[in-house]
Amino acid sequence: MRTIGVAVLLLVVTSLPALAQYELQFYADEAATSCELSVPAPGLVKVHMLVTGQGLVGGVAFKAVKPPCMENATWISDIWQGMYAYSGNTQATVGLNNGVDVVLNCGPLPRYIGWIWFSVTGPIPSCCTYAPQPGSNSPGNAYPMEIVLLDDCTPAAQTHEAPMTGRGLVINADASCACNLPVATRPSTWGAVKGLYR
Repeated sequence: MRTIGVAVLLLVVTSLPALAQYELQFYADEAATSCELSVPAPGLVKVHMLVTGQGLVGGVAFKAVKPPCMENATWISDIWQGMYAYSGNTQATVGLNNGVDVVLNCGPLPRYIGWIWFSVTGPIPSCCTYAPQPGSNSPGNAYPMEIVLLDDCTPAAQTHEAPMTGRGLVINADASCACNLPVATRPSTWGAVKGLYR
């Protein structure tokens, strides 16, 4: 009986990461090296978007309505890279058109998908956090912030929807709200980890 309990626990624990393995991340630059965006004066500002995880991506669904601390910024447009079609926009908040659904040309993850463009006309306060949020553009979507995965890149490819989380950026960060990107890790095996303690 104990063996069955341990097996069930291991099955649950090993399946948990699959629920949150895809993430839409916002960056200050296209190279995805900074999650702190400095906006010292009026002008045009881009918030860059990258989807992380493993596999082939065929689309995403989310919204990214600007927070109240961005009251002096006006949304201009969403610019999609490798886009096939889209419905809605990142700022949409009404009815079924709540967010955006983007169909992308098939490509591997991680993937840069484009940017959100703003015109800034006045000051934005320190520590203004801007992040993606769940949307509901398509009726019947299983997950309000989701990624569409493809089995392969053929026209008849099977699609699978999976939940996606989001990580934002900090506008005009200071010492109290610095945004630190995770430290990169490299893949390893259980044998290699055990070898550290021999």
